[in-house]
This record gives sequence, C-alpha cells and structure tokens, in this order.
Amino acid sequence: MKPWQRSASGLTLIEVLVALVVLALALATASQAISGWLRAGQRQGETLRAQLCADNAMAELRLTRQMPGIGSRTRPCEQAGLTLSVRTEVSPTPNPSFFRIDVQVFTPQNPVLRVTSILGRY
Repeated sequence: MKPWQRSASGLTLIEVLVALVVLALALATASQAISGWLRAGQRQGETLRAQLCADNAMAELRLTRQMPGIGSRTRPCEQAGLTLSVRTEVSPTPNPSFFRIDVQVFTPQNPVLRVTSILGRY
C-alpha cells in the first residue's frame, strides 16, 4: 500500500458519541423552546377568554340602566369550555354620581385578568 492511499474505514466510536451529544443538545434546546411557545399560547387563550368574561360583566352593569349596589359578587363564566370565576366589586367614589367597578377573573389556580372602570349615572 502506498502512503497516500488509505484503507476505507468507518467512523470511530468517539466520533459517533460526539455526534450524539451534539444532537442531544440541539433536541433539548428545541424542546425547551417549543414548551415555552405552548405555555405562551395557553396563557394567551386564557387571557382572551378572561377578557370576554370581564367585558360581559361590564356590559351587564351598563345595560341595567341603574346604579349597581355597593359590594362584591362572584359568579362563574364559561368560555370555550373553560370555567372562570368573575368577581365584580362596586365601590363608591368621592363623587356620588360615579361608582368604581373592579372586575377580576380567575381560573381555579390563579388570577388571570383585572379590569377597572368608572360607571356613572345616566
């Protein structure tokens, strides 16, 4: 055999192991990124449904055409298969013609959204 000719040989065990380590690191990084995207999408969906519940609670107060009673009440709100709790708190302001309305929306685990507005006499 001449010095410039090499015999055909396969990959060594070290080369295969290095390639597997590089591949494992790339897959671990990709799985973390995908997991983050999934959590962000789930959170965005919860926030959208909570916004719909809060908007419904505010619209209900505005459509009654009378000043709501001061106090707090909690009721369920179902949006797209997710049951949320909506707490509406009505409190007075220095001007007796206006009330402060706080609407908080919760999942069974944690708060999702809080909306505050002022409701005046019609």
